[in-house]
Amino acid sequence: MEELISGHPMWTLILVMLSAGIVGGAVNHFLAMETGATQSVRRFMGRDLLVGLAASFMVPLFLNMISSDLVDLIRGTKDSAAQPYKILVFAGFCLIAAISSRAFIRTLSDQVLNEVKETRKEARAAKEQAQQATEKVQEVKENVQEVHAEIGPIVSRQTEDEPTAEGSPALTRFNEIDENERKILKAMADSKFALRTLSGIAREVDIDSAELEGLHVGLLAKNMVGKRMGKKGIRWYITQGGLDALQQRKAGLGDDGF
Repeated sequence: MEELISGHPMWTLILVMLSAGIVGGAVNHFLAMETGATQSVRRFMGRDLLVGLAASFMVPLFLNMISSDLVDLIRGTKDSAAQPYKILVFAGFCLIAAISSRAFIRTLSDQVLNEVKETRKEARAAKEQAQQATEKVQEVKENVQEVHAEIGPIVSRQTEDEPTAEGSPALTRFNEIDENERKILKAMADSKFALRTLSGIAREVDIDSAELEGLHVGLLAKNMVGKRMGKKGIRWYITQGGLDALQQRKAGLGDDGF
């Protein structure tokens, strides 16, 4: 028997399931007759045999679902030798399944369906968690961009550049801004706020709001100011180009002209 199992383990298990299914189906049929079954049930013994065979061949699935290593013990592994007597335990499982075939099949089917449902729920939950993680990453990214936009003008304002040599073409840049633009840039550069509103700047420079907005558009085109949309609306900030323009105008006109 040991040579039969070690040489052809799969065929041995199939033979056991086949034999146990037939015997168990027959036992189930005769038990039904003893409990007062009708003649119609007695006539269809083949049906009980077929159901018994189906239940017997479902035993490996049942063993796998309960994480049993019975089949590995019968076949043997590279770490342990085969245990031929375990085939009797396997045959007992198949025989019990065949005798109680209807209840066994119904219970196992329900369990399989429940596990499939649980697997789908877990997959759906994992997908939702991944989506939430993606949204959090995006939110952190937006927060980082927002903080960078807020501190960028401050860092630029506090960083000293190398002085430009006199006579350099860059010194002519102060001619690009007029007096009103200079006032706007100076108000933004001297303010304690890095991000300004148009209304706040208008109060400081005494320029009409409509005209001020047009001036900001011009400065934006010259890359001397920037704007961004925040939670509280549009905010304006001075760029390094605007700071350079103020410094160059001061160098060109002197302190009195600034």
